[in-house]
Amino acid sequence: MIAKALRQNCVDVDFLAAKAGPELAAIAKSLVVIRRSLTATQLDYMYSYCVSVKEVLEQLIKSAPGLDSRGLVQLEKTALALLVALDVDKDTAMAAIRFPDQVSRAV
Repeated sequence: MIAKALRQNCVDVDFLAAKAGPELAAIAKSLVVIRRSLTATQLDYMYSYCVSVKEVLEQLIKSAPGLDSRGLVQLEKTALALLVALDVDKDTAMAAIRFPDQVSRAV
């Protein structure tokens, strides 16, 4: 998970300088696609989880590349909460997760 990798390397200034911006942008792009997929797969009631991830992500993007570990922990946990919520309805949710993954590979 991208958030975990950023958190684990948050003390490495060179790593964050090189990776923070692009990795946070990748999370934002995936989040947009997941939100669209939730609507398409009738899981739009899980949108609030996406909003939580988005709010944390926006705060981190403002501070990039100087990310603090607390913000990265919060991003990691909110993203994990979204994944756990999607796990409730595995078939539909997995379609919502696979779709953004396929889109990110194609872009």
